[in-house]
Amino acid sequence: MGLTRIRAEQISDIDYKQSVRVLTTTNVTLGAGAPSTVDGVSLVVGDRILVAGQSTASQNGLYDVIFLGSGSNGTWARTSDANATGEINAGMIVMVTEGSEWGDTSWKLVTDNPIVVGVTALTFLQNTGNSFSIINVVGSGNVVANGVSSTVSFDSDNNISITGNAAADIITFSLSNNQSVTGNITGNNVFAGNIISATGNIFGGGIRSTTSATAPSNPSVGDFWYNTTTNAQYRYTFDGTDYFWLDDYGSTLGIDGSFSAITNGTSNITIANTNSNAAVSINGTGNVAVFANTGFYTTALNVTTSFTPVSSSATGVAGQITWDSNYVYVCIATNTWKRSPISTW
Repeated sequence: MGLTRIRAEQISDIDYKQSVRVLTTTNVTLGAGAPSTVDGVSLVVGDRILVAGQSTASQNGLYDVIFLGSGSNGTWARTSDANATGEINAGMIVMVTEGSEWGDTSWKLVTDNPIVVGVTALTFLQNTGNSFSIINVVGSGNVVANGVSSTVSFDSDNNISITGNAAADIITFSLSNNQSVTGNITGNNVFAGNIISATGNIFGGGIRSTTSATAPSNPSVGDFWYNTTTNAQYRYTFDGTDYFWLDDYGSTLGIDGSFSAITNGTSNITIANTNSNAAVSINGTGNVAVFANTGFYTTALNVTTSFTPVSSSATGVAGQITWDSNYVYVCIATNTWKRSPISTW
C-alpha cells in the first residue's frame, strides 16, 4: 500500500532543519546591532541565518531577521523551530544556500545532548569530509579538501607526504611553538613565517645548510655553511666568473672555488683581466698593480698615496714602498728605510 499521508511520528526525530540563507562564523550583535549584510549577501526581513561564531557559544543557533535596520543596527531572534529546548538536538543538520564563502555548504551540530537552548554552548562544523577530526585513508587513497577555508591537522609522529596536483597549489603547515617535524622536508619552494631549525641538513630547491669544521664537498650556489672553527657563517655564491664562499661580513673564503673579488666589509680588492694581464684595483682605483701574463713580475705599480718616513729608522716592514715629490722610499728591513731622489727627464 502506497504512503499517502506522512504521520507526525514518522518525521518527528529527523535532525534536518529548514535551510538558512547565510551563515555567520564571526561574533555579531544579535539585538539592536545585527548587521544587514552577511557573507556578501544583503539581508531582508524574514531571512534565516545560522549563527555559528558567537564568543558566547550558547548564543549560537538558528535566527530570523526581525528588523533589518541600516548597516549594523538590526535585530535577529531565534527561529520558531529552534527556540525551545527539545527543538535542537545533537546531530542537527542545516544547509546554507547563499554566500560568497559559505554558500551551498552543509553544517552539523556536534554538541552532545542534552541541550538547553540559550544555556548549552553549541558548536557547528561543516558537514563534509574536511570537517572531521579523524580521516582514515587506506592504501593509495586521497584526502581531498573542498577549497572552503580547509584545514587539515595531523598528530605528531606520523609520516606525511602531501603533493599538490597543480603548479598554483599552496600548502601551508602551521606548528605551535617548539613543535618539530622528524624526518625530511623537501620541495621546490619551502616558506617559513618564523624559523626553520634542524639538527641535520635542510635540503630542497638547491638550499643546503651544513655545520662543520670544513667546507662541505660539492656545494651548490645558495648553500649555507657554518664553520665551527672560525664561528662564521658562509654562503656559496657565484659572481658571474668565479665560485666562492662569502661570509656574513662580506669576506670571501677561497674554498672549493676561486674568486675574483675580495672584501673585508670595508674595502674591496678586485682582480680583473686587462689586455691579457691581471690588473688589481682597490676601492675603485684601477690598475694599482698589473701582472704580466708571463713570469712573476709587474709591468706597472701604482702607489696612489704619498708618504714620507720621518727618518731612516721610521716604523716600517720590509718591502714597503712609498714616495713624495723628491724621493722614492723603500723599507729594506724592519724599521730600516733607504731613499732615492727622483727627477724629471
